[in-house]
Amino acid sequence: MVVEVRLLFSLFKSKERKELDGIISELNNYLQNNYKGPAHDMRRLLKERADALFGEGRINEEIYKHYTAIYERYTEMMKDYRH
Repeated sequence: MVVEVRLLFSLFKSKERKELDGIISELNNYLQNNYKGPAHDMRRLLKERADALFGEGRINEEIYKHYTAIYERYTEMMKDYRH
């Protein structure tokens, strides 16, 4: 039942989650194409938008923590990713 409910909710993502997922998609695209500067920009944008959406009350704490964890994983992965 829980899996079915989560699947249902994943099919109907909010526009805020779609926005954050789009940023992650662009970030991944830049990483795959070795565009280091734009990849760092998208990583920072992910954090900025997640913070803003949470601050505005447009995403809840659980979703905010999810995207913050993703940001932290990318930050760790990209710590030596320079030009």
